[in-house]
Amino acid sequence: MVGFFLGCGEASSTTGNASTKPSSSGPTATPEPIVDVKLGEVIALVESNNVAGDAKYKGKLIKTTGIISEIEKDHILVQQHDRDEFLEMNDAKCSLSKDELSKVVALRADQTVTITGRVSGFGTFLGIRVEMKNCRILEVDGGSP
Repeated sequence: MVGFFLGCGEASSTTGNASTKPSSSGPTATPEPIVDVKLGEVIALVESNNVAGDAKYKGKLIKTTGIISEIEKDHILVQQHDRDEFLEMNDAKCSLSKDELSKVVALRADQTVTITGRVSGFGTFLGIRVEMKNCRILEVDGGSP
């Protein structure tokens, strides 16, 4: 009986091409974690230690919520919720991915927005700017964009 099962196993592995070829999809990749963080926390860390901010956030995919302060055709500026609206120069510049550009028309300044994007660096001239690339708009004022 053992030989019969081994023989069947060998025959079935060579019978169909699908069972002898490695899967084209390969092993399932683990999705990259998204760091859910308050924009103010990122800004505060960079303000106190730019090197620590780079080490913790640069190159990471983050999700954050803030208030839209400026809208351009390819990016939006987002400020933290507890900002001083007249003195605050700290923000995130969210360069939008191409498939998100159509959503810009419906946006308005002072709306609350939740975004994801990859932190590409920080600007420190006249305040802290978190540079984010390939941003996606997840929610606007608590609803879909």
